[in-house]
Amino acid sequence: MGLLVNIYRDKYDATNGGLSSQVDRICVVNMDGPFEPGEDAPAFEVVGGPYGSAKLVPVDQPSGVIGPMMGGNYGATSDSRFGRKIEEILGHKFYGALPIHDRFESPEQNDLLSR
Repeated sequence: MGLLVNIYRDKYDATNGGLSSQVDRICVVNMDGPFEPGEDAPAFEVVGGPYGSAKLVPVDQPSGVIGPMMGGNYGATSDSRFGRKIEEILGHKFYGALPIHDRFESPEQNDLLSR
């Protein structure tokens, strides 16, 4: 069970085919909510990041690739459970959208794009 979160994105897709480029919402499964992840709302989790930040990452991640990394999309909802869970993870007040880290690259792509 989880909480549905809307995806906000630009018309240009920088996710390299990430899940957030294929659906309009995700299901955050480490938050209390009445929803089940599915094809139209894949399972994501909120995790803490560096420097007191947080991000959304897919539960199912491919192997043999580099990532997840930010692909330019964000997730947010007006549901207060979203902000409360992020505050719990961060240890301070939070308001806004979280970056979605669902971009994955092959080692070859990463080498080519990192030059």
